[in-house]
Amino acid sequence: MHVCDRDAMYALSPRKLRFALHGGYYHKPSGLFLWYSDGMQYMNHAVTPSANIGLYTWPPLALDHTVALRDIEAGEELFEDYTFWADGGLSPDHWLYRLYQDHSPQHYRFLCSLDPLRVAA
Repeated sequence: MHVCDRDAMYALSPRKLRFALHGGYYHKPSGLFLWYSDGMQYMNHAVTPSANIGLYTWPPLALDHTVALRDIEAGEELFEDYTFWADGGLSPDHWLYRLYQDHSPQHYRFLCSLDPLRVAA
């Protein structure tokens, strides 16, 4: 897991930044952006009740994790309901907004689509 503040995100190369934005999320309690390069970036989305992993409360950063929401069969694809955390950094006044707009607009639109009240710019 990579943990980045605003300055660290802006210091990433454009390629790495696109990768991070697509496979990471804003950890609201800490104000930091977390992204993975160990396979977690391949986590897929499904809305509850189809999701089989996830969280419903924010843990402290040092304890950040995902839990099984039901028994998971061997070889079963993992699906997380991104709705819980997907609104972080999407408002125009947030420091991540410009990064999403400039480097990952398709993913920004996807995250906005999880919230029917949000209109993607």
